[in-house]
Amino acid sequence: MAATAPARPARRRRIFGFLEADAWIDSTVYRIGAGFVETYERLIVFMRRFRARGFKRAVLEVAGDGLTLGTGGFVLM
Repeated sequence: MAATAPARPARRRRIFGFLEADAWIDSTVYRIGAGFVETYERLIVFMRRFRARGFKRAVLEVAGDGLTLGTGGFVLM
């Protein structure tokens, strides 16, 4: 029995070490995700400046579809 008693504190330290590593990973992933969300929101606010309406939008929609289909055709060729 004397041999098993010292093993418990080492095991607890290892478990707490895993918990600390898990907490670090969780907080890092959360910070990265929050950074992506903030960057995306800034991009959305910036892109609102370039909103097109009316005839200009129709021309841009047709041109965009033409470029998409042209790129697809070029890749298939």
